Amino acid sequence: MKPRRAAWLAALAGLLVPAVCLAAGFYHPLATGAWLAWIWPSSIQLMVLESQPPWPVVTLVVAFSIAINIVSYAAFGWLLAFLYARFVKTRML
Repeated sequence: MKPRRAAWLAALAGLLVPAVCLAAGFYHPLATGAWLAWIWPSSIQLMVLESQPPWPVVTLVVAFSIAINIVSYAAFGWLLAFLYARFVKTRML
């Protein structure tokens, strides 16, 4: 797989992971825990929302956290695909 395509797929995963986590947290508030930091690293920013700020701040913080997650997943996916194409795939030939 080319690194660019892997980055797009990883970015899509970076969008879906927070959506699923937010849905799980909405329906089961106690379902979120330490595992959330492993699959959604930028979710640590959501601690700002514990003081119940106004909704524009909530929207901005959640959007920023999801955007950081998309970019980090895309960068990690691109890096893995690049390293795979560079080292693993060439040695198999």
